[in-house]
Amino acid sequence: MIYLFKNDKQLREILSYIEKDAGEPINGKSRKGRLIKYRVIYFALCYKYTDSSFDKIGGVINRNHSEMSHYKNKCLANVFKDDYFYKLYCKYVHNFSNITHKRIRLLFLNDIINGGDYNEVIECDYLEQIQDLRNKLVKLRSGLTSNELEYRKLSPEHQKVYNERAEAMLKMMNYTRSI
Repeated sequence: MIYLFKNDKQLREILSYIEKDAGEPINGKSRKGRLIKYRVIYFALCYKYTDSSFDKIGGVINRNHSEMSHYKNKCLANVFKDDYFYKLYCKYVHNFSNITHKRIRLLFLNDIINGGDYNEVIECDYLEQIQDLRNKLVKLRSGLTSNELEYRKLSPEHQKVYNERAEAMLKMMNYTRSI
């Protein structure tokens, strides 16, 4: 990962950019959806562009590491679905780096599909790659049964056990069908 900022004062700088747009502090106890989205954008920027821990990132907005983990694992994808907040994120990133909007969206889509952590840089025709990733995402969401989705969550050891049992079951079904 390329860190654009090297010290914790940058966390406060990111916070001030976010709060300027929000029009109010985001470090309070408010649970308004709009403010939560601003907090998630703050987290995303700090996580990607500083080397600060979840504790330090969350400490600036009076949150703990578990809330930062929740933002990363559960909230980030939903916030990026909101065009306003996605564009806001892109605007901040543009201020902090030379990453284009297309590359940001590409990295985000790649993260959703491949379970990465935003770090992979893909050199390609962005529009073609984005469309390819969207097609993969649609295929993943629509073509799999619930069992197939659960299988993908298994560890490699559990997948091996599952495969051995499924193979035995298929052999038995083929044998009974041939009788």
